[in-house]
Amino acid sequence: MEISFKGKRILVTGAGQGIGRGIAVELWRAGANIVALSRTRSHLETLQSEYPSIDIVDVDVADWEKTRKVVESLGHFDALVNNAAIAICEPFLDCSPSDFDKMFNINVKATLNISQIVARKMVENKTHGAIVNISSQASKSSYTGLKMEISFKGKRILVTGAGQGIGRGIAVELWRAGANIVALSRTRSHLETLQSEYPSIDIVDVDVADWEKTRKVVESLGHFDALVNNAAIAICEPFLDCSPSDFDKMFNINVKATLNISQIVARKMVENKTHGAIVNISSQASKAALKDHAIYSASKAALDALTRSMALELGPYGIRVNSVNPTVIMTEMAKVGWSDPAKASAMLAKIPLGRFGEVSEVVNAVVFLLSERSSMINGVELPIDGGFLAT
Repeated sequence: MEISFKGKRILVTGAGQGIGRGIAVELWRAGANIVALSRTRSHLETLQSEYPSIDIVDVDVADWEKTRKVVESLGHFDALVNNAAIAICEPFLDCSPSDFDKMFNINVKATLNISQIVARKMVENKTHGAIVNISSQASKSSYTGLKMEISFKGKRILVTGAGQGIGRGIAVELWRAGANIVALSRTRSHLETLQSEYPSIDIVDVDVADWEKTRKVVESLGHFDALVNNAAIAICEPFLDCSPSDFDKMFNINVKATLNISQIVARKMVENKTHGAIVNISSQASKAALKDHAIYSASKAALDALTRSMALELGPYGIRVNSVNPTVIMTEMAKVGWSDPAKASAMLAKIPLGRFGEVSEVVNAVVFLLSERSSMINGVELPIDGGFLAT
């Protein structure tokens, strides 16, 4: 799987060394026209001596007016990485106003300044751009990552709920990236359709709600290098109408089946000393209440908690566990339910990007989280929601 930034112009701040330098170089390798910005000229000159086609600009981003003048003179960008930052580490009781101002001027205010300039030009040029701010685990929230070329050649991956929709998309994309795929679903006809298009994908039909049968089937499949738990159901009904049977159905598939399959796969990873990866497909509904989704939301919140526990306990074995939390994704089934403007408008109004997600947008995130490009990402619940949870 390959991503190209050919023809794209990208500004990277704090690009003289460390993470910023690494980002600038990797984007340059992917075809981007890079402008590397730093306050230290010597660092930039060293960078340019190795990569002559990278443009360099030295400015102290703590200086609002000077930075504004310089960045405005650089013209239009397709993307921006705000990496410039400083850290002054000292005990709480020793923190001074000057240290506060220094850090906020660079770590926050400079990001505001540069992002305003770049974003305004994106808006004027109707550019569907992207901005990534380099934060820290210290903020209690983290997400980083750039995916250029990813290969799963020789890797064996199990994808549940793979007969259609998101699961099918994940299975196919991983297969395209070289993986040996085992696609699992309860509906044989969906799997046969998948296999007719991709004959080298192995298929297995089993109802994951059946603990013992699923355990027997998955144990017979042998060792896997990665797992995607996508199988799920949604029964939408008002809270006052929720029944014990509906509760059991959703929790059995959305949570209990993930526990079951993950135990089997992870145990074999541990036995084989495989540094594997597991991605659980959760939902935006685990974070924000939706009308008529009481049990579904509860099941996905439980799945997020299970993801964190798995990450904690399996991490020492080199097994990473993360989840993705999509908003409405326009699968063929979702198109039927969400094509009515009257129903869709209220939800769309809460999404800053003004649209629902596409299957490929979930697939790309899952591929990244399974790959070595995300080798330090563990226990993350990644929203794929166009900014819904930011509102």
